[in-house]
Amino acid sequence: MVVLLKMMKEVMKKMGKFKIFEDKRGEWRFNLVANNGKVIATSEGYKLKTGAEKGTDSVIKNIEKFMEIVYE
Repeated sequence: MVVLLKMMKEVMKKMGKFKIFEDKRGEWRFNLVANNGKVIATSEGYKLKTGAEKGTDSVIKNIEKFMEIVYE
């Protein structure tokens, strides 16, 4: 599982990066930004920054499911 997670992180690096930020309402969110600079995903709002960080971890952990859908 650890090896798979590392592989998924490498895939995510090639696809883009996460940017965590605090919005105007004081909620923490993350954007997944493609290498061309376009935002391709935005999270829900979290009360704590750690919530947004855990959200990015969840995306990385579950990216395999999304990749299956994209490449079918």
